[in-house]
Amino acid sequence: MCCWERSSIPWMKRLVAVIALLALFSDQLLVAGEVPEGSGTNTFWVVSTRGISSSEVKPGVSAAITYLKGDSQGCLSEKTFAELVHEVSSRSRVVLYVPGNRADFASAHAEGWKLFLGLDRAAERVNFVFAVWSWPSDRVTLAQRPDIWAKACRADLEGLILAEWLGQLPAGTRVVLVSYSLGARAVVAALHVRGGGQLCGGELIFPTAKGTTPIRVLLVGAAIDAHSLGPSGAYSRALAESEQFVITKHRRDMLLRMYPLLYGLGGPPALGFVGPTSLPPDQVQKVEILPVEAFTGSGHGWENYFSAFPVQARLEQMVLAD
Repeated sequence: MCCWERSSIPWMKRLVAVIALLALFSDQLLVAGEVPEGSGTNTFWVVSTRGISSSEVKPGVSAAITYLKGDSQGCLSEKTFAELVHEVSSRSRVVLYVPGNRADFASAHAEGWKLFLGLDRAAERVNFVFAVWSWPSDRVTLAQRPDIWAKACRADLEGLILAEWLGQLPAGTRVVLVSYSLGARAVVAALHVRGGGQLCGGELIFPTAKGTTPIRVLLVGAAIDAHSLGPSGAYSRALAESEQFVITKHRRDMLLRMYPLLYGLGGPPALGFVGPTSLPPDQVQKVEILPVEAFTGSGHGWENYFSAFPVQARLEQMVLAD
């Protein structure tokens, strides 16, 4: 049985729309009673797959994605993929943020908006489209391990959707893929599929166009197996689809320290905890390990990582540099 059959999550588009409206008033976006504003030059989007159940993931599924655009204060209104492509065409640069596990719509929106504002302030002559990949990572069961595994399976399916979506962007678009925690699995899965790799035992075949190039990748607190990017790993073809691949390393992260327990006893360590334990020899030169222990606490929280100076500096460099 493939993973999506065990973790089907019946999200409906109407529910997405309702949650989107509620997110407009999220306290997480408020600072001193006001919502910080963007410049208006760079634009903020939410690309939501929450209306797509796991059983619906098949070639052509990207047509069912919901698109929302933020105004200067992050308030959202529904748009279309054609409208997003129009903005991408005029800017030729996309930053896509994939949140981690148990991020509801409001949390994903808030995290993305904070990242967008930081990059928007740093940008001078570079214009970009920033998009949050809002996927159904909400908690589905009280039991820890089954809940995480359900979302790990869903993240692989998100990789299939994301790979198809990336192939539909205008040719020559510069893409920066930023992920947090379990969101890293969706990113590397998408790249692996773009490189001709298979997921879920090859039960789904996704012919994927490669319209976007080049792609830069930043994995923050990656909650995936440390060997998964290697020649025999689950995502062995991911590195070849990128021009720059940055992985944070945090040996004090208590949650990532316990990652092997997902497998019972003696499981592999997390990529974000020890760094890659295996890499294809011809791809080593593009991988950068970014230590963050000196700038964060021992927690796995989003703020711990994205408020760290090395992460902020490297993200700005990856987005703004030619």
